[in-house]
Amino acid sequence: MSNAAAEFSVDIRMINRRIADLAGVVLTTDGDVLRSTSSVVRSLWAFVGAMFALIVCKAGLIAYIGMTGYSAAVAMLADGTLVERLGAFMMQAGGFSSILAQLIRIIVG
Repeated sequence: MSNAAAEFSVDIRMINRRIADLAGVVLTTDGDVLRSTSSVVRSLWAFVGAMFALIVCKAGLIAYIGMTGYSAAVAMLADGTLVERLGAFMMQAGGFSSILAQLIRIIVG
C-alpha cells in the first residue's frame, strides 16, 4: 500500500504543479508559493498590447482610405453621441499611426 500512496503523492504533486503553471505561480517541493506573477504586470502587458493593436488598426485604416477620408470619418464621429465622440477621441490620427500608415502603403504598394 505504501507504493500506491507514493504514486498518489507524485500524481498530486504533478497536478498541483500544472495548476500552479496555469495560475502563474512557482511552487516549492512542499507546495508553498515561491513567487507569483503580478496581476498588475499582466494587466499592464494586456493594456500595452491592446493599445498597440489599436494603433495598428488605425494605421491600416489610414493606409486604406487615406488621411483625408480618415479625418472626415473621425470628424463625423466627433459630431455624434457621447460614445461616438469617445471613439473619435481614441481614433484620432497620431504621429506614430501616420508614420506606420506610410510604411504600410510602401510595403503593400
